[in-house]
Amino acid sequence: MTKEYVIDDNQKLTVAYSPLSGKFTFELNNVKSEKIDKRLYEIKDGENVREFAITGSNLAGINFNYDGEVYPVTDKSPFYVILFGVVPLLLTLVLGNIRALAEAGFYFVGGAIGGAIGGLFSALAITLSFVAPKPWQKILICFGCILVSFAICFGIGNAIAAGTKR
Repeated sequence: MTKEYVIDDNQKLTVAYSPLSGKFTFELNNVKSEKIDKRLYEIKDGENVREFAITGSNLAGINFNYDGEVYPVTDKSPFYVILFGVVPLLLTLVLGNIRALAEAGFYFVGGAIGGAIGGLFSALAITLSFVAPKPWQKILICFGCILVSFAICFGIGNAIAAGTKR
């Protein structure tokens, strides 16, 4: 994601940010920034030294501070990303612990295996939704992770049940 800002007497600042890697690049007058600290970048343009401090997170929205002003890089994540994002984990925690389902022939793995799979797909859903620009894409990613997580846990549960019946 690349955004352009106007700072200091109509100079164009280009900020590139990758939500998956967390890498930032600032460029002012074709001069690229140097990373000074984990969240601090600096551009040396002759005698001028410009510092850019990153604040926030992917969930709360990322900003950078320059010369006392705050500039937004990303928006705050919508509530539905977190709501739909934790569903794979909650699904495995709930369905994997209902004994009546297993007695009825619906085998769904829970416990450590199901929790690991659900946690992985919850983290994947939330992380991938940061990359998607449109709300319907974010929701589609979350529902895709829910379905894949469900299918994997259901498949493993049936495989374990089939292996124990022999």
